[in-house]
Amino acid sequence: MLWRSRLTRTRKLLVVKEERMCRMNSKVAFVLGLLFVSALSVLVCAEEQASDRSLWTLGTVPPDIKTTFTIISWEPIAKFGPRYKYIEQFFKTYYPNVTLKVDYGIDWDDYFTKLSTMIATGNPPDLVWMHDTRVADYAARGALLPLTEYIRKLPPLGWPDDWYEAQIRGYTYEGEIYGIPQDLVTGCIFFNKDLFDAAGVPYPPQWSTDWTFEDMIELARKLTRDTDGDGRIDQWGLAIGTWEPHACYWVVRAFGGDYLTPEGEPNFDNPRTIEAIKFLRDMYHTWKVSYITPSEVDIDRLFMEGKLAMYSKHNERCSIWMGASFNWGVAPEPRGPAGRCQFMGSSCWSIPKGAKNPDLAYEVIRYALSNPDSLKGIVSTLHCLPPRKSLAPFALSPELAAKVPNYTYVFVELAAKDALVPPYFVGYEEFVSLWHRYLDPVFLLGEEDVRGACEQLNAALREVLKSYRR
Repeated sequence: MLWRSRLTRTRKLLVVKEERMCRMNSKVAFVLGLLFVSALSVLVCAEEQASDRSLWTLGTVPPDIKTTFTIISWEPIAKFGPRYKYIEQFFKTYYPNVTLKVDYGIDWDDYFTKLSTMIATGNPPDLVWMHDTRVADYAARGALLPLTEYIRKLPPLGWPDDWYEAQIRGYTYEGEIYGIPQDLVTGCIFFNKDLFDAAGVPYPPQWSTDWTFEDMIELARKLTRDTDGDGRIDQWGLAIGTWEPHACYWVVRAFGGDYLTPEGEPNFDNPRTIEAIKFLRDMYHTWKVSYITPSEVDIDRLFMEGKLAMYSKHNERCSIWMGASFNWGVAPEPRGPAGRCQFMGSSCWSIPKGAKNPDLAYEVIRYALSNPDSLKGIVSTLHCLPPRKSLAPFALSPELAAKVPNYTYVFVELAAKDALVPPYFVGYEEFVSLWHRYLDPVFLLGEEDVRGACEQLNAALREVLKSYRR
């Protein structure tokens, strides 16, 4: 029986040993499993990072590059700050050894002088904030790098279908693209609901384009008043900017006119262009519904003080005027004799010729303007629309949606159909000077010979354009 007892103990020991081995093997298997999962996770993460890098980089810039990357902008911190956050994020993620140097908030009047000097002295920044009014001039001087080939190799997400065709055309010069839009503003007629209500006058249409220039002037006449009986008008019916050519371009186009012909020649001798200029003059001096001033600031002040019934402006003002002490709304621009046109404007990112890090600059542009996450964050903090149609809803805060329920209809849907970027041609700055020289007497002083002023402007502009073609 002793052997049976020993055999039983031996079997028990073997069972215990086997159980211990099994437990140990289970632990080993568990640890090995953890190591396998961990290794797999590392591989997956590495693969995702590699995939992410290939999504946002060209593959031509070493990840460990050590350089200083410079950006300049005229925008203040309130507008540039949100963009800086995501640009900084880009460098921390993909190029941690790059030093980012940003000069923002440069005064508008000094900005382009500074940029031109930096380019001329061979020390351009890597990335510049450009305005649609300047791109053609800088491109013609060879001061900007074409982006067309970059776009072909690694296009921005959604390009071109999710972007506004008019904007892309606005940044194209002689077949090359020199800027990628980074924001968007589109036009409307702001109106003071309280003034309309007090006068018992119906609002302009807010959900349709079923009104005309004649309707607009009729409303303006009813709302232009001497409220205190001192013999002077102190409440104005309408303001359409004539202080810059782009501010009233939509009016000229709605009359069937234009600043240039399709062949690029001056078009101020066109009867339809002359008719549009006369309409703008009559707004001041015949119907007397507009406050006469060369300053946009004066008109902004009048509207904020509740002394202006209708104001042709763009969506950027919506957020700015949220704190107004009166009720206001937006309406689409009315139809003119030749149809309806809507203003569109924007800024863009461009790369100066001679930039030390052009490939890196394009990657930054593309990341900042294509990445849905960064764009959502940027758009939600700004007053402008995003350059991509699909992200337009992120520009609409709950407060703004409640205040302007037709925001998307006016600024996005109608703009996609009717908006045009004014022709910012080579020599545009000289054109602005000529505009003031020949048309300020018409708008500000009431000069009656509109045709003569337009013909003089036409001849002078022809000489400017010739000088750039020699």
